[in-house]
Amino acid sequence: MKKRKSLLLVTLFILSFASGQDSEIDSLEQAAREQWIGNTAPGWSLKSEDGHYEFLQNWTAPKNKQLRKPSIQLERHLVVLIFYGSWCPPCVAQLDPLEEVYQKYKNKNIKFFIIDNTELARKKYRNSEWDGFRNAPLTKDLFKEGGITIPFLEEKNHGVFRKYEIEAIPTVFVIDQFQTIREIFRGFTKEEADEFKRDLSSEIHQLLED
Repeated sequence: MKKRKSLLLVTLFILSFASGQDSEIDSLEQAAREQWIGNTAPGWSLKSEDGHYEFLQNWTAPKNKQLRKPSIQLERHLVVLIFYGSWCPPCVAQLDPLEEVYQKYKNKNIKFFIIDNTELARKKYRNSEWDGFRNAPLTKDLFKEGGITIPFLEEKNHGVFRKYEIEAIPTVFVIDQFQTIREIFRGFTKEEADEFKRDLSSEIHQLLED
């Protein structure tokens, strides 16, 4: 799979843009892939827009463990986890391609969740010289206007971002039915939209067939 070179890098979510040679970015992405792919995805719980708590283990768990509530939820699911902030232009640009893939697979054994740090970043960096955090659109309004129906979960303290060591957004994790990380997509540009949809769909299709 062709590596995506356009990363919006953040240090403690203070805006900065990736710079330097392609080899440096390749090294960053390769190191992240080697660290995460094939390993167990960290568990998490976050409140949804309608007020209920969503748990990763509601849908996927290691082979030697049951789902969190097996009497209610019997079937394991893939999970696509998207780290996002509406202050991040590449994140917003990625929404339409993600929605297309979501619509394609939403009736299969797969769950999509957007982990949103928009309001946390707005509050934490309200005094930043860059006004993008303060002026970021509300995620709920942005999704309604753009017809985005993927569920989003609001980060309250960057706990999930820290667990997954997120240094670049958008970042997309594909997690299989046994809570194993199978693929990571980092960064996005509109020019890569077709490639991104193709690669994400291919990964999902293969895992659903396994």
